Amino acid sequence: MTGDQLRRDSSGDLMVQGVMSAGAASVALLLAALGVYGVIGLMVTTRTREIGVRVALGASRLHIVREVLADSLKLVVPGVGGGVLLGMLWVRQLDPSWYSLGGVEPLIYVLAAAAAFGIAILAGFPSARRAAAVEPLEAIRPVAFSRFVPFVFSNLRA
Repeated sequence: MTGDQLRRDSSGDLMVQGVMSAGAASVALLLAALGVYGVIGLMVTTRTREIGVRVALGASRLHIVREVLADSLKLVVPGVGGGVLLGMLWVRQLDPSWYSLGGVEPLIYVLAAAAAFGIAILAGFPSARRAAAVEPLEAIRPVAFSRFVPFVFSNLRA
């Protein structure tokens, strides 16, 4: 086996490891986006009356969208902080073989954090638009009363 063959084999192994790592990271980002989307969707559903009252009192649609997107970022900040901290510890402490790569690369951590924040904003945007479209009268009206009143009036006509 020649040196060129060894170099090709080792670079092929690195490519496979890189592709597998990128695939795992993509799945992790997708799962994080789905989680943020679900939590923000639930939050908007449970706070529909509050959002309706705010709109009735004069809150702009843009203000409602900003508030919901800020809530989605609040969900991501602890995860990003913990991930950056654990990543730095792992590179420095647990795997000394990576010292030849330069150790902690700040650009990588900044790009990863920016990607996580971008995914959170994209995942929270559909729920934010739904929250901004809340009609105040529909949100404030009690559910049981709004279902009961048409029944009562339909029986009075007969």
